[in-house]
Amino acid sequence: MDVTAVGALLVAVISSGFAIIQWAVDRHDKQAGITREEFDALKLAVTELAYMRLAERHHRYTQRGWAHHNEKRICERLYSAYHRIGGNGYGTQMIDEIRALPAYAPDDDQNADNDDSIVTD
Repeated sequence: MDVTAVGALLVAVISSGFAIIQWAVDRHDKQAGITREEFDALKLAVTELAYMRLAERHHRYTQRGWAHHNEKRICERLYSAYHRIGGNGYGTQMIDEIRALPAYAPDDDQNADNDDSIVTD
């Protein structure tokens, strides 16, 4: 083979390689778009579920007038995850109100000495 033929063959191989790379990048971009939409939908669903759970606990504890330390810890973990994935607003207000609640029922001095007296779900 002469130098011209080898050069032409080399150019053809390199061009084909770039075409394959471009095809792979385009395919990945299309898949990533679908994955991103699914991720966004899952994130929205999880945010809503965390908000609903925090709202349920907020309602229960504020109606009761107190929240045990263990219950508050659960709410803190839930709020932390909720906040990290973009939830805020009213969720922040709810956790602040839960934090401000007394840790024991006003008329229940027995539990003041035992932090593990309440089993949480």
